[in-house]
Amino acid sequence: MASPKKQQTPGAVDKSIGMFVAEDYRTAAVFERHGIDFCCGGQAKREGRAATSQETGRIPATKDREVIRVSLLKLGREHVEISDAIHAIRRLSKDYAIPADVCNSFAVTCQKLKEFEADLHKHVRLENNILFPKAALF
Repeated sequence: MASPKKQQTPGAVDKSIGMFVAEDYRTAAVFERHGIDFCCGGQAKREGRAATSQETGRIPATKDREVIRVSLLKLGREHVEISDAIHAIRRLSKDYAIPADVCNSFAVTCQKLKEFEADLHKHVRLENNILFPKAALF
């Protein structure tokens, strides 16, 4: 007897890791546990289309739209840069491993760096997957 095929959520293949986290923030912990980047490195095709400014009734001036577009591009580049930097720190610290023979200050620094990375991922995820797409609608 053949087992029934598992039904796939429509559009799930087209979603980025970041979009899964945007839909349910609790999935971030799972991705973090497995070392999967859901921030800057988690971008992929998005399903559907965004509403245009005409559909939402908001039509900013052309100059304002250009300022928003340029700002979003700059912030996106900054996210990539900070992501690269924090990944380098993680690699250099051997995943924030605390050697047995270090002082308490060193141990606290490693723990704080780990907390900073988690906080940074949440910050970047919120901007990349919620704030920036909404700002781009203007």
